Amino acid sequence: MTVSFTPEGVSVKPRHLHFDGGEELKTLWHSNDAFRTAFLNALSLQFPDGEQQFINAVRLYQNRVDDPKLKAEIRGFIGQEALHSREHTAYNEALKARGYNIEKLDRRFRKHMEWVGKLSPGRQLARLVTQGVLSFGTGCVKLNVNDMITIKGASF
Repeated sequence: MTVSFTPEGVSVKPRHLHFDGGEELKTLWHSNDAFRTAFLNALSLQFPDGEQQFINAVRLYQNRVDDPKLKAEIRGFIGQEALHSREHTAYNEALKARGYNIEKLDRRFRKHMEWVGKLSPGRQLARLVTQGVLSFGTGCVKLNVNDMITIKGASF
């Protein structure tokens, strides 16, 4: 049985936000700190392909869902991930324009995502969730968690 467990009053809807960080990326935009800026720039590189893989993994289960609320939440999730990916793609393009050579990292990450895409649907989803939580969690431990999560000190 597939039913939504989202609490009443909470909805999963895409938010059409747009960030123009092109000019800001020319600086040490996070607290004038080279490490924090570089860490978050590097984190952004993984988002477009990682989010597409999340979308693909969720779509593998979409036809098994009967609950109308959960179906709407899945559509909202896919829409939000696509919009989020769009913003990170623009961010990453701004990094390239700034002179960052990110092609080697992109190729390596895409190769990993291709491998994930060959796993069974359940393993894909489990792998992506675990990978995302562990990667982000490890990064937060290395930085001041409060500043990391709120991005306190960032200029945009």
